[in-house]
Formats: sequence, C-alpha cells, structure tokens
Amino acid sequence: MAAKRIIIAARPAARSFSSAPSVAGPENLLKHRSSMPAEGKYPLIGPDVFVAPSATVVGDVELFDGCSVWYNAVIRADQAKVQVGFESVIGERVTITTAASLESGFPADVRIEQWVTVGAGSALRSCIVEYMASIGENCVIGEGAVIEEGAEVGAGSVVPPGRLVPAGEHWAGNPVAYVGKARSNVALRKEQGFIAHDHYMEFLPNNTVFWAATEKPTA
Repeated sequence: MAAKRIIIAARPAARSFSSAPSVAGPENLLKHRSSMPAEGKYPLIGPDVFVAPSATVVGDVELFDGCSVWYNAVIRADQAKVQVGFESVIGERVTITTAASLESGFPADVRIEQWVTVGAGSALRSCIVEYMASIGENCVIGEGAVIEEGAEVGAGSVVPPGRLVPAGEHWAGNPVAYVGKARSNVALRKEQGFIAHDHYMEFLPNNTVFWAATEKPTA
C-alpha cells in the first residue's frame, strides 16, 4: 500500500506578542490601568507624582509629592504597605513587593524615604531605603535589609535579607561588601527627580490625548 503524505496546514499563532500598549475602541484608549486596589486598599498618589502609563501601582501604596515611577515598573503592596518619599525616583522595570511578615518581627513594609534613586531593573522586597540613598541598576534588595542615609549600592549587587548597608558607604557585589565611601552626587539625584515634573506635565494623570478628542472644530 502506497504511503500517503499528510500535509498539515500551518495554523496561525494562538497569541501574538507586541511591545505596543493595548488599545480599546475607536479612540485608541489604553486598556492598561496604572493603579488599582488590592485587598480592599487603594494607592494614595500625590498631586504631582508621575506614574508612567505602562507602570503599575497596586494596593496599599503611598506615593509622596514629586516622586516618579517610570516605565514598566511595578509596585505591589498586597501583603504590607509601600511608601515612596518626596522626589524619589523608581526607575524603569523596577519591582517592589512585600512579604506578609519578617522573621525579625519588624514590619514587612517597604519604606523608601526622600530623594532616593532606585536604578532600572532592580527588585526590592520588604526593605528600608533611607534619605538620599542610591541603588544601582539591576540590584536585589532582600527582605528586612536596610540601606541607611546616603549609602550607595553598586549596580548588579545583591543585598541579602536582613543586611545593613551603613550610612555614607558604598557597597557592591554578590553578596554586597564594603567598597569605600559613598560619592556625594546630590545635584545629579535632584536633577533625576525634577525630570519627573516634565513628564508629569506631558501625561498628567491619564495624558492629554483626550483634549484632541473632545475639542470642537472651529468654524
């Protein structure tokens, strides 16, 4: 019996992937929600905070005046509270999450104080980052860790759970170790914070696209 050749037609992909934001309706409005509740708690966002259109803020989050949450960052406070202080910068693709509790018995909240910079791609969980501290790109800050005032964590570093990075020192590595004194760069950090204001005026809470949609044509 002659063998039969079976030809299977190529099926279209079940799901297509795109980096473009999802849109709905003829007005091309974004489906993405930048903020949403969790466990009955809603984010509290200051009047001049910049939350990028592709960022996500969930649950018991408090964003103080002038801080910014950049593109594709996620702050999820579904188990404990997250606070981000005045003029602090949460960089692109940063993830901030909380644990239900800590072995030390201290609160499992995330507290990020004023003028803090968190570099792109970093992950923070139930930790404390004090005034003017700086976290480099792609760092991991473990549960219960404390980054004291003015301290710096070098890019790509891992701060183990419960570790203390002392004030005014520069630590780096995996796990982090003392490298030297922190390099004071107050002007640069403040400049990063002020950049958020330009974006805030461009996007406002939902951006300004609706102006064109609602504007009546002039005769």
